[in-house]
Amino acid sequence: MKPFYTEQDLVLKHTDMVGLLHDVQSYGILNPDQRSALVRLLEEARSTGELKEFPDMNAHVGVDRETGEFLLVIHDVYDPRNLLTVLFDRLTSIEEEDPQKDKEHALTLIESYLGVIEKRERVSLQEVKRKLIQITTSMKETIALFQEDEFSDNDLDKLSEALDKAYFEPLSELLEGVLVTIAGN
Repeated sequence: MKPFYTEQDLVLKHTDMVGLLHDVQSYGILNPDQRSALVRLLEEARSTGELKEFPDMNAHVGVDRETGEFLLVIHDVYDPRNLLTVLFDRLTSIEEEDPQKDKEHALTLIESYLGVIEKRERVSLQEVKRKLIQITTSMKETIALFQEDEFSDNDLDKLSEALDKAYFEPLSELLEGVLVTIAGN
């Protein structure tokens, strides 16, 4: 599912509705009346497969058809930790069918997501961006090489482990470093 949210949104995802409701409550932004409306909208989104508007919270709810995750996207809410989590998720998934477009899209995401943090936190993340672009470019090119191939379960596990070590772990470390930079600012 191509995401319908942007770097301006708080994005909460969970595999089950109870978990999503817990995550929302941990932010302290859901009153009891809104909770029942949210549950109703999530049920509708699950049964219809359609995105539902939740005007009480300036939000949309839906269910990702590929992963089955419930989504709550609250528009115009800034949370750098959430932004970095969503950026990691988007960089490590394939959002465009064409590998070249997917790579270009990923590089645009880095600029836009980290640009929001730079502006809000008044920090420079140019070095982080440079490293993220380098790792992401290499990762996307590597994934594109293997996209058409068929693998046994054993080979797929080995490939996944190699991708984790070579790309996913360094991406995660760089993004966690952004939180350290913000905290030190």
